[in-house]
Amino acid sequence: MIWIWLISGIFLLFLFVLLSSVKIRIHYSHNDQDDHLTIKVKALFGLIRFKYAVPVLQWGKHGIMALTGKAINKSANANLQETEITKDNVDAFFERAKAIIEHTVHFKQLVKAVIVHVKCTEFHWITRIGLGEAPETAIAAGTVWAIKTSVLSYLFKFMHLAANPSVSVQPQYNRFQFDTEIKTVMAIKMYRVLAGGVVLVIRIVRARGGIRTWRKVLSGS
Repeated sequence: MIWIWLISGIFLLFLFVLLSSVKIRIHYSHNDQDDHLTIKVKALFGLIRFKYAVPVLQWGKHGIMALTGKAINKSANANLQETEITKDNVDAFFERAKAIIEHTVHFKQLVKAVIVHVKCTEFHWITRIGLGEAPETAIAAGTVWAIKTSVLSYLFKFMHLAANPSVSVQPQYNRFQFDTEIKTVMAIKMYRVLAGGVVLVIRIVRARGGIRTWRKVLSGS
């Protein structure tokens, strides 16, 4: 009898885990010359936590210098390191992405199939802009509104919006200013993530040279 209860408990726990959500919080802000980006991921009811932060972005000798750090499971001491983002880095990134897409069967369709199950439960995007003169500021504010509308229309064409977004553009007349801040919270069921991972592995194996290409990309060679 005890084995039946034990097996039932394990099954319910496994089902509970599958039905739990993976939550992703993204916060980006640009204020004057400072840029900050923070990404937090929480899964299994908070047992798994991951945080990635880019607290400083500044121009280096050959490109953008980023001071980055990441902390896993609430580690307070993040490992900080400087990374220079240059044209060569960007080109190398796109080459690796291209190799992954070419060596995975229907990679783009798989990504879309996963994203469609992502729910955006919170979205805030505020921008303050001023060009010193009222007419120029009004035109710039209208342009920013148009850009935001286009970006959000494209984004939520694939992702489910489960809450009313808070989006605003605040003209700052008679002064120069450009600040923007984005806060968003997204969630996806754990079983969707696991199913997507299983399908991804199968499609990598099916593709010619898929395993070798992914191993090369992940190793950074």
